[in-house]
Amino acid sequence: MDTTCTNLEFLEKGVKVTLNNDQHIEANHVISALPAPKLGMLLHKQHPTLGNLLSSIEHVNVAVINLAYENIPMKQNAFGFLVPPREKLPILGVVFDSCCFEQADWTILTVMMGGAWYDTYFKGQSKEYILDIACRYVHEILDMPRTPHAQHEKHRRYMWPHYKRSEDRYNLTDRTGLGVSW
Repeated sequence: MDTTCTNLEFLEKGVKVTLNNDQHIEANHVISALPAPKLGMLLHKQHPTLGNLLSSIEHVNVAVINLAYENIPMKQNAFGFLVPPREKLPILGVVFDSCCFEQADWTILTVMMGGAWYDTYFKGQSKEYILDIACRYVHEILDMPRTPHAQHEKHRRYMWPHYKRSEDRYNLTDRTGLGVSW
């Protein structure tokens, strides 16, 4: 579980993956779940242009708050909701976990907060403040009790890529010749 990739080398037929324990794996294909900047560092030696482009993609911080309510069912039967930026709220959205995965007599919600506005709303704030904001908006929007029976709070640094407007997106095919675009 503590093994990480330290280098990717593209060969004529496949990819050589170097691990932090000096083991090597050869594969036909590699699928990466790494944030773009970390993948960029792995590719930089062999493909500096692609590595630099991937490294330049900004990521944003997100606070993830799990709220649990015992014997208080949701009034809405849905997956959750996203908050449009024009609403100017400190929450990004809420996932109704217990609507997707039955939790007996528990209602479990996941509140995502921050994103591109993380510093505006939460920089330097205490965990208690952030939890209070999550509880407040869940109460106001979903009419759930202001105080949950249980909660868990976690900050995810550089969690999501922060893509620019569509005309600013990269066309890596033109810049790298590798046939990669998004």
